[in-house]
Amino acid sequence: MPPQAGGMGGDMTSVVPAGLTRLFQHPTLDWNLFSTKQQELANREVYLARGKTLGGSSATNATLYLRGSPADYDSWGLPGWSSKDVLPWFVSGETNSKGEQKWAAVAAAAAAAVAARHGTWRAGPSKYHGDGGAMKVESPRYYNELHGAFFEAAAAAGLPHNPDFNAWNRPQAGFGDFQVTQWNGRRADAFATHLKPAMGRPNLQVVTGARTTKLATEKGSAVRAVGVEYTIGGPSGSRQT
Repeated sequence: MPPQAGGMGGDMTSVVPAGLTRLFQHPTLDWNLFSTKQQELANREVYLARGKTLGGSSATNATLYLRGSPADYDSWGLPGWSSKDVLPWFVSGETNSKGEQKWAAVAAAAAAAVAARHGTWRAGPSKYHGDGGAMKVESPRYYNELHGAFFEAAAAAGLPHNPDFNAWNRPQAGFGDFQVTQWNGRRADAFATHLKPAMGRPNLQVVTGARTTKLATEKGSAVRAVGVEYTIGGPSGSRQT
C-alpha cells in the first residue's frame, strides 16, 4: 500500500510537457521546498522542485533522460553497482522510440543541413537501449527554429557531435539532442508507466493525501519493513496504519 502526500497523478499541467514552467511552486503538485540560505550565493535560498503527486518528481521534472556515465557508477566501488551491472537493468527497463531518426529531421533548413553532415542514429533496441520495458523514452518532437543554427555553431567551434548521450561506448562530451521520458508527446512519468497499469490489482491499495510518519519494521536475519504509519489531513490528522 503506497501512501502519497499529494493527489492522484494525471493532472494535465503535468501530462503536457509544455506545462513545465507552471509546475514550479505549483500549489498542489509541488512541495515548494527551499534550501537554507547559501553563503556562496549571496545568502540566497535555492528553490528545490519536488513533485507532490503520484509519480513524484518524475511527474514534474523536465523529462530529460540521462543515465550518467559509466565512471559515475564504477567510482562508487559497490558490488552489484558497476556500470556493467546496472546497464542490463537500464536496457530491460526501457522502451525506446523505434526507427531511424535524423536528430534534426523536423527542424528548419539549417537543422537539416546539420543532420546531413552528422548522419543518423537508430533509437530502437541496441546494446544501450531496450524496447520491452515500462519506462518510455523518445526523441523530442519540438524543435525551435534556432535549434539547427545553434548546432551549426557548436560544430563550427570544433565541438564533437554526440548522437546519443546514453550510449556508453563514447565520452558524453559534445553537442546533440537529449532524449526525454515522454511517449507520443505526453509525459511518461512513473505513475503513468508503472503504477497506473497496476491500479486494478486486488492486492494494491493507493492512498492519496496521506503523509508517511513512520515505518514499521520487523527484525530477523535482517531488518524488514512490514508496514507504514501515515496521517490523513496533514501532520495533525488522523493516524492510519
